[in-house]
Amino acid sequence: MKLVEANTSNGLFTWNNKRGGESQVASKLDRFIISDDLMLTDKEMTMRILPFGGSDHCPVQLEVQGIGTPKNRPFIFENI
Repeated sequence: MKLVEANTSNGLFTWNNKRGGESQVASKLDRFIISDDLMLTDKEMTMRILPFGGSDHCPVQLEVQGIGTPKNRPFIFENI
C-alpha cells in the first residue's frame, strides 16, 4: 500500500507522563500514516501537534489545502 509516516512540523512527542525533572518520559505515540501517492500530489499538507488539553496525550491535526471547494448544491428534503 506504500504507506509512509508524515512528520509533524512543530514537535516530536505526543505523550508525556506529566512528571518533571529526570522522571519525565515523553514519546511519540500518535502518528499520521498516509499513502505515498498522496505525498506526491500538489496538495499542501500540514501536520502539527496541538497543545495539551488536560490529558497526557496531545491532539494531532492534519490540514490539507487544495482539496477543492464543495459544490453549491441546495439542500433538498424528500418527504417519503
